[in-house]
Amino acid sequence: MVQLFNMNMIIENIDFLGGFGETIKMLIKNEVQKRVNEVFEEYDAIRSYEHTTISSDKLCERWGRCKNSLRNLEKEGVITPLPVGGKTKVYSMQDVLNAEMNYPKLKHVA
Repeated sequence: MVQLFNMNMIIENIDFLGGFGETIKMLIKNEVQKRVNEVFEEYDAIRSYEHTTISSDKLCERWGRCKNSLRNLEKEGVITPLPVGGKTKVYSMQDVLNAEMNYPKLKHVA
């Protein structure tokens, strides 16, 4: 849980309402804290997703392309398989997402 810094400074003008103002302050603090936590949870989920891998079969399906197309994209330097050995090729999701952002022709179709 992320703690916010001195929210009282930000919402101190509500004091003119007396006790009711304190209740409003507490509600605002709780809602802001809740939203900040949601944002950090979303960020953590995205970061963990970027550190996963995807197989060449799944990537072909994702982009609607064949394996020869993937090989051509490798030759062009658009995407690079991770060194795992054997015939299996896997790619980092971070590389896949970067390629999708930088090359509009690579659309997530599946």
